[in-house]
Amino acid sequence: MSSRSSRITQSTLRSLPKTGTDYFIRDTSTKGFHIKVSAAGKKTYQVEARLNGTGRSKKFKIGNIHELSLDEARDKARQALSKIRQGIDPLLEKRAQTHANKTLKQIINLYLDTRPLKQSTIEGYKYLTNKRLTQWLNLPVKDITKHSITDWYTREKTKRPTQTEQAFRFLNSVMNFAIALEVIAVNPCSQTTASRIRYKVKRRSTHLRAHLCHLVHRYDHLIPFFAAGKCSQFTDDTLRFCLYGGSTPAPVELITPTDEDPAWEAQRIREFWDDYSL
Repeated sequence: MSSRSSRITQSTLRSLPKTGTDYFIRDTSTKGFHIKVSAAGKKTYQVEARLNGTGRSKKFKIGNIHELSLDEARDKARQALSKIRQGIDPLLEKRAQTHANKTLKQIINLYLDTRPLKQSTIEGYKYLTNKRLTQWLNLPVKDITKHSITDWYTREKTKRPTQTEQAFRFLNSVMNFAIALEVIAVNPCSQTTASRIRYKVKRRSTHLRAHLCHLVHRYDHLIPFFAAGKCSQFTDDTLRFCLYGGSTPAPVELITPTDEDPAWEAQRIREFWDDYSL
């Protein structure tokens, strides 16, 4: 990438040809101020300096030469260069100002939009948001306190411990995202973790939970029923899946008498659901 140094003037702005490659015009009167001309011919005011004068080099875009006058660009450049040399990253500062008053709902939407997540994962997070995080959705993220999160977790854990823990994990990730955006400096979820009150979700080591295993034996009499072909394929598959897979059964209303599923079969299935849900 080529560059040349000269005092940037109005005459300079009128003589910036497109060359097919990127190049810089570096201003000799304001060190660190330059114009970048892209391969496509786009012309942009930029600055470049080292953080604290000795750290890593930081670049910051001031604006397009067609949107800012040279005097305005030079003034903005001096301000940005001064901040960089003081150790302040103007890009992070600008980002923080952009997101400073965003609500939790807005930050969550931004999080979901910028993460390569599966659709099922996104739907799961939206469900947790609408079920467990409603009290903060319209609050600016910076106003959500660590005490309010700890109080919420303590209260909700007694009702739905697993779902509360899942919602907390998601909230914790969103708060870390907010830190990256410079919206907040400290994750307010940290106190809840430090207080050691979190519910430990047990990993499933079997497909059928132990307290439901008795159902398999209790419904051994259904095996001949299956073998005799006295139920529809749907009913057969559903019962087998629930018995041996340990899944949550479908609503009872879905099981209705039909030509293939006579009323006596539907009743037996309803009884099965009732016992299974205990």
